[in-house]
Amino acid sequence: MLLTVALTGGEVHCIYADASGRKKGSHSQSYSSIGDLTTCLDETIRKAKGAGLSAQGLIPVGVLMPLNESEGESLIEGFVSSNKNKIRVVFRDGFAEAYLRGNGKDMDSDYIFLSSMRGTTELYTRKKGGNTYTSIPDLNVETGRKKLTDHLVAGFAKAGFMLGSDEERTLANQVATKNGAGEFKVTKKTDEVEIQATMKVSQADYENLITDKKTLLNQHLHPKILQSSPNLKEVILLGNYFNNKSFQNYLTTDLQLGNKMSTAGITSVSNLVEKASATSFSGIGEFLKAEEKERQRVEALKARKQAKQARESLIAEIKANCTQPEKMEEYKELYGRKADSLGIPREVVMWNIEEVLDEIQLERELGVSNEIPMVNASKITISEPLKTPAPKPEVKESYSAPKQEPPKPKPVEIPKAKAQPQTPPVKKESVVKSKAPQNKPVESGKPNPKPGASVAAPKVIEVAPKVSGEDLLNQVFKTERTLDKRSFQLRRGKFLNQPGVKLMRLITERDAKNSIKMDSFKKLHAKESGYYEKVSPIHNSPFGKYYFWDALEGEDIDSYVKKNGLKNRAEIDKWSGNDQKLILKIWKEVDSLDFGFDIRPSDILVLSKLTWSLKRDIDVKLVNFTDKEISKKAMEDKMHRLLGEVLGKKTYGNFKRKYTV
Repeated sequence: MLLTVALTGGEVHCIYADASGRKKGSHSQSYSSIGDLTTCLDETIRKAKGAGLSAQGLIPVGVLMPLNESEGESLIEGFVSSNKNKIRVVFRDGFAEAYLRGNGKDMDSDYIFLSSMRGTTELYTRKKGGNTYTSIPDLNVETGRKKLTDHLVAGFAKAGFMLGSDEERTLANQVATKNGAGEFKVTKKTDEVEIQATMKVSQADYENLITDKKTLLNQHLHPKILQSSPNLKEVILLGNYFNNKSFQNYLTTDLQLGNKMSTAGITSVSNLVEKASATSFSGIGEFLKAEEKERQRVEALKARKQAKQARESLIAEIKANCTQPEKMEEYKELYGRKADSLGIPREVVMWNIEEVLDEIQLERELGVSNEIPMVNASKITISEPLKTPAPKPEVKESYSAPKQEPPKPKPVEIPKAKAQPQTPPVKKESVVKSKAPQNKPVESGKPNPKPGASVAAPKVIEVAPKVSGEDLLNQVFKTERTLDKRSFQLRRGKFLNQPGVKLMRLITERDAKNSIKMDSFKKLHAKESGYYEKVSPIHNSPFGKYYFWDALEGEDIDSYVKKNGLKNRAEIDKWSGNDQKLILKIWKEVDSLDFGFDIRPSDILVLSKLTWSLKRDIDVKLVNFTDKEISKKAMEDKMHRLLGEVLGKKTYGNFKRKYTV
């Protein structure tokens, strides 16, 4: 059974129909509380059963709310929350929306509704960019009737017929029940005399009096005001209050709405409900299918979550207990049975056991630990052998690297001429006994040395060959390639004493002495530490300061798009799930940053990972951060332009419209 309900001030109107939407009956009843509404709906269901309709299970209910009816809305919400197993809200439009849908109006245009369904006249402006409600308290049926009653009392008084409070109440009751021109009668009587008076009111006077406050609309519907709504399609009147010539002449002539004004043509709430029912019923079949599909989706998500938790628990147990590679087969048998009980494919568990044990075996064979690698300068060696020891240069203790011994040069015999000092000089003096040759001529002005006399040997200066910071770095870290030089150096490679590929961010020793550059280096370290996993602290070394983290394996967005043929493929619905997920994940990564940087296509890395179902899934990471500060908004604008270039403007435009990026 299908049921549509409309709530108006003090009344609930129900229409029930069969599954095809064919009307089978209706029911109306007053309400003042949730309990009364329950009674009314129960009575409607009882009558529907009498009409041969089934009321088992959930009953889809279309609810039509009066414009801005907060009391009615809280009422239906309270009713629904207390009757979850019996009622379901499907259609909650107000009368204006129900009218537009029921009459196939253009939902993208702007409309203005004047509603008098309740005691207060309401102006409802329906715009694509947002709807507004405005109440006009003095323009409604009640104030109109009061104006007419006061006019009648004044007319009788002018004729010498003064009315008391009882007579005025009688006259007000006549005004409330008479919807048009006619005669209004009052009677005054005493014990001896009874006098009756009659006053006639023409249709024109009646309409002018009832709508006396119509000029209040001037501040809302004046042509100058409506110029700000160039897309206005119609001004639609809802309710009997506006169904008179005086009111409509004012709107068409004084406010110049003749070409845009129309009357809803529905003069009772029941007709409006029936009109809306025809529309809402036609979509309920699709709604129920969509609801069932959504229910299945939610159940599937719950099942996936439970399965994920079971898998995570199982893998945690494997990592904790599988510690002996020689027991691999024993582990496979044990955890294979557990996998069967949890509905997890055995090959998934086998793969994870092998991964855990392989890592343990690899660490055993390499004899390395999982500690963060530090520069060990004791392993930085110069291949040239040294014959004589030389003093060791001083190395500051703040470096995490041990002291470096420079190479020791061979002794060099220097002629008598005085040698020029070099930096850093290592001076060494020695005394040598020598005999002067007998046949050597005596130099002018200088006597020959006596035989057997001792002479001072010339000074010998030993100079350590210069070792560059790059040479020292190469003794510790084997660089595969330099990825980026926009902000310091970002290198990809391996530490010589550790497994695994790393990314190293490096500032040279010279630049580290510049306080401005060092501050930028520290800020960049803070950004990357907050985004990547296991980023090391900043380390000191003889070749500069550096930090590092595990390298990510993937391809940049430009390469991925070209390989998968996504550029200019404008029909987004034909993309694979991974392809659509890719762009959404890019924006998720952008949103996760609390800073902006000048991004390029090579800075968007597409990662491929193996899921529990042994299928390939994708992920996205942003790389190559810079220390240059730009706003998050500037980065987002750059990202839109970049994706438009990579995917094609039309394709990316369709994507943005579909996902409201």
